[in-house]
Amino acid sequence: MENQTQKVLHIIDDYYLGADAYNLLLYKKKLITGDGNKTAKPENVGKEVYSAVGYYNSLAALSEGLSKRFLIDEINSDEVKDLRDLAKAMIDLADRVRSIESGYFKLLEERMKRKDAGESEDRDN
Repeated sequence: MENQTQKVLHIIDDYYLGADAYNLLLYKKKLITGDGNKTAKPENVGKEVYSAVGYYNSLAALSEGLSKRFLIDEINSDEVKDLRDLAKAMIDLADRVRSIESGYFKLLEERMKRKDAGESEDRDN
C-alpha cells in the first residue's frame, strides 16, 4: 500500500481490509527485513507495510480469497499440527468474516435510515 495513511481494518492475523473507489482490498501486513530478493533501504528496515494481495468487487469474493490465503498460511505454519488445528483456525476465520459482514450490513442499514430521514425532512419543507 503506497499510501500508508489509507484506513485499513484488521481481519485476522496479518490480514487487513481496505477499499479504493471501486474495490475491496485485501492487505497482508509485512515487516521490511532487507532479506529475500529485494534489497531494502536501510531507513526502511523494521517498518511495517501493507501489501495488497487481492482486489475484490464484493464481500463474498473477498471472503473466498481471504479463506484461500488463510488456509494456505495455516497449512504452512508451524502452529498447525493436524486437521483439528486447521479446522479450529478456519472456524475462527469464518467467525471473523461473519462479524465483518454483519457490521457492514448494519452500517448500510444505518446509512439508509439516515438517507430516508433526510428525504422525509426535505418533503416536509
